[in-house]
Amino acid sequence: SSALSQVVNPKTLTIAGAVAQSKAYDGTTTATVDFSGATLLGVVAPDVVSIDSGAYSASFANAAVGVAKPVTVAGVTLTGAAALNYTVSQPSGLTANIAAATVTGSFTADDKTYDGTDAATILTRSITSGIVGSEVVTLEGGSATFADKNVGTGKTVTGSGFTLGGADAADYVLGTVATTTADIR
Repeated sequence: SSALSQVVNPKTLTIAGAVAQSKAYDGTTTATVDFSGATLLGVVAPDVVSIDSGAYSASFANAAVGVAKPVTVAGVTLTGAAALNYTVSQPSGLTANIAAATVTGSFTADDKTYDGTDAATILTRSITSGIVGSEVVTLEGGSATFADKNVGTGKTVTGSGFTLGGADAADYVLGTVATTTADIR
């Protein structure tokens, strides 16, 4: 007589309702997935099985700014009394956005001799915060005006029309540009 052995393969479950989270540009491909509303499809009642997302990882294909970028998930496992009877497919088809990071800028203005106008001359421009690592983003262009045309010291100068330049400018958006002061003599 021969002994017959049976192999029982675990049933594969799928995850529905996992949501990839959008983020601001940070120079990394790291993504986050929210499993709070996710459910397992295919569990045989009354088995107790749930999603264990404690050690998962998720990533975008690249770190660049974009809309509806695919997110790849790995490391999601199962937990619960009947978990050994199942395997789980990693969530697929997830997408999220990487929004441009906001940078702030500043500029300096030149003192001038009274000329009857409020026009100011910009001397220097810089990005003061928001750049990721050593990426190259510069403050370009713009124009500046004094608060009024009258002689005075430490007068507020406001700039406008600035743009971003540099090799990595596409991943950034300009937030505020601080005012500065200069004199009209």
